[in-house]
Amino acid sequence: MGKTVQIKGLTYLARQDIPHCRAGECEAYLSDDSSHWDQPAATAKLGDTGELQTIIFKTPASGRYLKFVVKTTYGNDPLLAVAELDILKAP
Repeated sequence: MGKTVQIKGLTYLARQDIPHCRAGECEAYLSDDSSHWDQPAATAKLGDTGELQTIIFKTPASGRYLKFVVKTTYGNDPLLAVAELDILKAP
């Protein structure tokens, strides 16, 4: 992200041209140095849809780096296809 930002959540949009390779269970981590990742800022189970989905953190978190870990995909596909992944800055 280039600098430390306070984040309240993320939005995820699956690729629109393929109906598989969508994220299922996922985790979001934030770090200030890209080497040390503590507990996830959020865990979520996304729906099997091409619609924009929002993940809201229980409490806002700050960091310079974001790691988005997808633990499962729909259709048990070993691939993941993401059209957009955006941060929601905290006020």
